[in-house]
Amino acid sequence: MTDYALILTNARLVDPANRVEGLRDVAIQNGKIAAVDTVIGVENAETVIDLHGRTVVPGIIDPHAHFVNSRYGARAYRMMVTAGVVTGIDQGGTM
Repeated sequence: MTDYALILTNARLVDPANRVEGLRDVAIQNGKIAAVDTVIGVENAETVIDLHGRTVVPGIIDPHAHFVNSRYGARAYRMMVTAGVVTGIDQGGTM
């Protein structure tokens, strides 16, 4: 039996809130981050993804967007998700 469903290895982790920046492994279990460390044994995971050369950041909050009255419509929300935005405040419509 493994400890984690997924381990992301060799990621450049940038987490300003926790003052972390550098190469880290990130373990995920039950859809949540379960561990972050310089090395987490890959034998402890069902799935391992090597993120060499990629950066991992916490979900991005966009506090000022205009989508309601834009020509992009629902595509604008998909663009936000693709960019890593997990919360967006739409300033283009009625508050």
